[in-house]
Amino acid sequence: MFDIFQLKEWIKILCNTLLIDSDLDSKKDGNKLKEIMISDHKWNLLTDLKEILSLFAEVTTELGGSKYVTNSLRIRMLIEIINTLTTNPSENYTNNDEQEDAFEDEGNFNISKPVLTFSLLDEVKSKLYANLKKYYPTLTTEILIPSILDPRFKSLDFAPNEQKIKTE
Repeated sequence: MFDIFQLKEWIKILCNTLLIDSDLDSKKDGNKLKEIMISDHKWNLLTDLKEILSLFAEVTTELGGSKYVTNSLRIRMLIEIINTLTTNPSENYTNNDEQEDAFEDEGNFNISKPVLTFSLLDEVKSKLYANLKKYYPTLTTEILIPSILDPRFKSLDFAPNEQKIKTE
């Protein structure tokens, strides 16, 4: 699979090459590219976002399997995602009525206009967390039963101690 992050340095080289070229059209193209070029801070933000979203991709692929049982995996992976998205381990469930839906259409964006990225990663994590809690509000004993019956997850090491004791 192609990774856009491998192109980062090549894009920078192209921009610099176009800017120092003697051809006027190349310099214009270089200036246009420089205007819309992603800063190092934004590349780092994209790398962090990729790490978070790749977890969702892995879980989707794993749970999409049709040749093996996935119900016992589901809650373990859900807890793993929630732990990744939670910045504070003692964080309580958020009130979903106050959270906006992460899937709302926010319109078209102008790529030449800078985007405010300060705390954007935390905002994305917060919205993903809130939407997960919207669809999976609580961890119940019934949800953990398939996991305790599966020898791979019988210890319930991924579940909070309180839920582990109740389920056992």
